[in-house]
Amino acid sequence: MSLLAWLVARVLVGLTSTGARVPWSFNVATFVHWDAYSYAMIAAHGTTFGHCGAPGIGSAFTKVEWCGHAAWLPGYPEAIKVLVATTELHYYQAGIVVAAAAAFGAILALWACFLRTVPVRQATLLLCAFALFPGCVYSYAPYPVSLALLLTILAAFTATKLHFGLTALLIVAAGLCYPTAWFSGAALALGILVTAGRDSRAVLRRVPWAVSFCLAPLALMLYDQLAVHRYDAYFVLQNQPGARPPGWPGVGLFELLTQRTNALSLTAGTTTYRWLAIQAIVVLAVVGASAVTVLRRRRRGATDLGELYLSMISQAVVLGLLFEGAGSWHRVSMLAAPCIVSLRHWNLRWQLALLTVFGVLAVVIGGAYFGGTLT
Repeated sequence: MSLLAWLVARVLVGLTSTGARVPWSFNVATFVHWDAYSYAMIAAHGTTFGHCGAPGIGSAFTKVEWCGHAAWLPGYPEAIKVLVATTELHYYQAGIVVAAAAAFGAILALWACFLRTVPVRQATLLLCAFALFPGCVYSYAPYPVSLALLLTILAAFTATKLHFGLTALLIVAAGLCYPTAWFSGAALALGILVTAGRDSRAVLRRVPWAVSFCLAPLALMLYDQLAVHRYDAYFVLQNQPGARPPGWPGVGLFELLTQRTNALSLTAGTTTYRWLAIQAIVVLAVVGASAVTVLRRRRRGATDLGELYLSMISQAVVLGLLFEGAGSWHRVSMLAAPCIVSLRHWNLRWQLALLTVFGVLAVVIGGAYFGGTLT
């Protein structure tokens, strides 16, 4: 079932691209865009940070003071480095393999940890919906999303088994792959506290573990201090004037839904941009439906910990996206895919309808990515 779901998603995202249509293709020219270059450079040469234009630092497309690859997190490049060291793959090829393998691992983990008791036909539909969740093309491109997703799913499972030490390690590792996973750590922290019961002592015993789930930023600061001797390198690069457009939380989503003249619309084209807006609406609707489903079942005492934690993680990912620009919605939304588990209580017709919508979005957005209009 897991392999079938992986193949279905992989075929659909590359359906309209000759270079990506074959599931085992590693065509670097087709797969590698924008951020993928930075991840490969970190894997090959390590993290960099310094004044723009300094030797070994390079320059930026916008007028900023600081430059370097410290703006991209190190978890995924470290996985690439390990694969390159043990194979004859190039860094770009290794990045594609790591992402695709992690995508399969995430599907398998979701089934093994949360869907093993579900009937085969329904489990297959849910796994396909998970694999095709909006933004799924970035699970197969050389990006860290699928690796962060795999680690997050495993973290949620270990939390249901009360192995909080392992949960902390996994969710911090996810946070070192992609910063949106920091919100997932906060969701798990809140989850173990609200499910501790009414005994205040039980809640207090879990507080240190909850804090440990949120230590990814601190781990990143330690890494940057060791790598570039500047503990705040990532935060300086991300928050310096000119690095990101100013605005209030949710402005990126607002722009995506209402504007047609920003940088993303100009590079992606009007048609693709409209599809991205539709995709964002679908993500909000599905995560919202998951939250309502879990809340209703919890009131009846029927929700298990897995459903609750995964739904909370998806809600936290959407919350994190509200603090990002319009371009993050199509790159990161896959991290909200775990909410699919709670939709097993839906009618089969609704599940099939949702799967159809996901499939159409995968073909369209995948075609835009491999066609070079999305990065």
